[in-house]
Amino acid sequence: MQAVMKNIELKGSTMGSRREFGEMVRFVREHQIKPVVGRIVAGIDNLKGIDELFNDLNEGRQFGKLVTPEQKQAQAIMESLGSIFGKPLSTQDSEGAMLGPFFPLLYTPQLCRPFISLASVIPTLPNLTARMRELAILATASSYRAPFVLHVHSQIAHSVGLSMDQISMATEGKLPAGLSTEEQASWEFSKYLAETRGPLEASVWEKARDSLGVEVVANLTHVVGAYAYMCLFQNAADTKVPSQVKI
Repeated sequence: MQAVMKNIELKGSTMGSRREFGEMVRFVREHQIKPVVGRIVAGIDNLKGIDELFNDLNEGRQFGKLVTPEQKQAQAIMESLGSIFGKPLSTQDSEGAMLGPFFPLLYTPQLCRPFISLASVIPTLPNLTARMRELAILATASSYRAPFVLHVHSQIAHSVGLSMDQISMATEGKLPAGLSTEEQASWEFSKYLAETRGPLEASVWEKARDSLGVEVVANLTHVVGAYAYMCLFQNAADTKVPSQVKI
């Protein structure tokens, strides 16, 4: 009766806008609101346990969030990231929100560790200079028009010796001027591989092999493949480039 007398009106909502989500995150951060975790079910493959979580929701038994240990572990892995490419990698913005691919990974926590492991091994590939690696990454990211990857690796590319003019051309998908023979061959092969659908033409393979050697071409293929995955993932998540982010 009190609800009736106060003319209280209830409206259901399944999802807010991006702006509203950002306002909510800022409010939670400003007031240091900590979510209550009502129950944890062990094992992402524990289908019976996960079904029980849905039963709790359906029957209104839950109090607080229902999560899995894998989600908590995934967040801990991402928050503990150090320097992968020789520069400190920021995983959060000034308000504490996760950047880049990290927040969407919480929806697939079983892929978090393999994803991070793949990113971590790229800089260790042998016979591939840092400049050649970054040119391959920028060639791939420019092909997929992935803003966050271009944002991050433009800064990394500059830290390994590429000029701002070279980086600007690379982010536009153009062959940068002033590259060495090996760097130009790396760019051309990576760009072709990122943009071409279907089997690699024999002439492209032979040119890259003769200029760089089989091992370097194989390593470049891994770089392009890894970053094609990363670009597609971040584009699907519509990852934005935050303002005043330090990488």
